[in-house]
Amino acid sequence: AAYQANGAVKVVEGGGLCASRNKCIELAKRDGKYCVEISDDIYRMEILHYPVGEWIAPPKLSEASRMVRMSPTIVVSPLDAARYIEVQMRQTKSRLGGVYCTKNVPQGLNGPPVQTHLFVIGDFMVIDPTSKPRFDEKMSLKEDYDFTAAHLKEYGVVARSNRVFCIAKHYTN
Repeated sequence: AAYQANGAVKVVEGGGLCASRNKCIELAKRDGKYCVEISDDIYRMEILHYPVGEWIAPPKLSEASRMVRMSPTIVVSPLDAARYIEVQMRQTKSRLGGVYCTKNVPQGLNGPPVQTHLFVIGDFMVIDPTSKPRFDEKMSLKEDYDFTAAHLKEYGVVARSNRVFCIAKHYTN
């Protein structure tokens, strides 16, 4: 009821956390769409628009902070963020993609735009539903770590975007 009161059009009960995550993947697969899983307390999505060209690691975090201040951060909808990540997934031939793992934008800029071997946080995941891995429904914590590891084992690659950031209320807990 709370989701519908906040504008959700189609709400499907899936059970516990991992069962709900798997239900979402199966519904996306049935409908021929990518699956986007998002924490319900995310209130802002941002993409750091860093100039196109070859990425060079900043020599110090202070330099990354300066570079961030000079680059526009674009507030986007979750759908736009998902589409942005989907493009990166297609470019890297991965079946799982996501956002940078914290809201520390300068630290995200310290890495290349996309990294293909690092953790994809459960707060915002884009999943190709034709991929084989599913969430282990016996897990109650760190299911996103396990899901990332399963994708790395199965396909050898994920697409974590180091330029897309989500800000959630639970980050201040």
